[in-house]
Amino acid sequence: MNIVRITLLCRQLAGRIMPLPTPQPGMLISTDGIYLGRIRNYNLPFFWDYRKLVNPHIGLFGVSGSGKSYLIKTFLTRARILWKANALILDWTGEYVDWVRQAGGTVVRLGSESLNLLDCRGMRPVDRAKQLVTSLEILAGLQNAGEKRLVEEALLAAYAKKMEISAPANGEAPTLHDVYGELAGIVGNDSVDAQNAKWRLAQFLRPGNDYFARKSTLDLDALLNGFVCVDLHSLPSEENRGLAAQAILQYAKERMRAQELGNPEIRLFIVADEAWKIARDGRSELIAIAREGRKYSFGLIVASQNPLDVHKDILANVATCVTMRLLLDEQRKYVRESLGYSEGISTETEKFGQGAALFSLVFLNSGSQNAHIIIDKIDGEELLSRVRIRFPVSSSGLWVTSIVPETGNPKLETDAGGEEMTLEFVKNDFRRKLAKFGMDSEQVRMVCERFEASNNELGALEFLNCLERFGFSKSQMMFMLREFGVAEEELVSVFSMMQRKKLNLYADSMAQLEVTE
Repeated sequence: MNIVRITLLCRQLAGRIMPLPTPQPGMLISTDGIYLGRIRNYNLPFFWDYRKLVNPHIGLFGVSGSGKSYLIKTFLTRARILWKANALILDWTGEYVDWVRQAGGTVVRLGSESLNLLDCRGMRPVDRAKQLVTSLEILAGLQNAGEKRLVEEALLAAYAKKMEISAPANGEAPTLHDVYGELAGIVGNDSVDAQNAKWRLAQFLRPGNDYFARKSTLDLDALLNGFVCVDLHSLPSEENRGLAAQAILQYAKERMRAQELGNPEIRLFIVADEAWKIARDGRSELIAIAREGRKYSFGLIVASQNPLDVHKDILANVATCVTMRLLLDEQRKYVRESLGYSEGISTETEKFGQGAALFSLVFLNSGSQNAHIIIDKIDGEELLSRVRIRFPVSSSGLWVTSIVPETGNPKLETDAGGEEMTLEFVKNDFRRKLAKFGMDSEQVRMVCERFEASNNELGALEFLNCLERFGFSKSQMMFMLREFGVAEEELVSVFSMMQRKKLNLYADSMAQLEVTE
């Protein structure tokens, strides 16, 4: 009887206690993938490798501040280094703009650039017309069959005047202005459906809001090569942002389908962060890319604060689902039931701090059990973030710096037209340099927080005051600055200024000290 009771109790607890992953060197600990952190309980490194998974797609969920963007930036940086993977980021909030520029990528700002929605890019106009009707239905509010029929007729009529609608398009496409003109000429244009259809198109024709109705200046081919951020946040509405993203995704899908099959190397990661307007609709191009992308070596990353904003067909087609901190019970329940992990794991996710993540993985090897693993902190870095230290002007003029790639150290150059000397470091290298000079991890963190609070730039005196509070002597600080590449005359200048400030003396009360060899 006791054995039976113990057995029943074990079965009840099985669904509540968090199962631990069984580390498999060929699965979780392969060093051929992207390192993201250490697995809880085992303290083993976790490397994400798309070649061992059913597909390269990722769903990422967590509240604002949980670390989603940090994880995406780390992931794309390392994918670029490791696999030379291209990236196309559809940026709803402008969060990736500065980072992509720092990474040497390209930022495209819609509004400044125009995108003719009727461009076919080799498609048949009749097929492009159907795509556009679907996009306008999702994003512009086409309400009924009558409106959709009228818009499709107008699209086909506009195409027919410039190209053969049933053959692959070549030549210059019409614009939404042409479509609006065709709507006005359709019999029965005084009907409610016709008036509504014209009104829905008219919102994209107003001056200043007509970037979808002009000849394209945006090079769509360039979007799929390199490191590209499409900045959508300056567009005036969610509908406009969604329409731009949908058009770009439609083009990316057609280009994807034109690729040769069987290439094992990942070609492109497409990132849609907070794209709720198109992520939750079953007609979205995100779903088509999620279903087909693997065989063309295209990866999709869909991120959202609310997993309920992501269509279930996307969730069903991602082999990696990353759950960070979620606040609402209904969100946690939806993810848990979709991914099939235990209540115990769900309880653990409720305790997540910033950077903690649950990875749910579907392996390619059907004989391997799917894994749910927890990483307490994404071990990432925004590799290209920089910090700057400003120094007072020296007698020799301005000194500015660039980074020597081979060493990571600053290189000083003169520019007589300036007023200050500036040292610049890659942030992660700067952390290592501070540690090298004797700072513990807490002190390094505090210094970096001071930089971050001041837009990653501090004056030399403020930086030295930080060091002094941590117990650094004058000789230690001078040694550090010499190692950073600061010349002796600049050292004299900054430490003289530091001393004057302590004594509350003004510059005209002091004699100028000039150091010569």
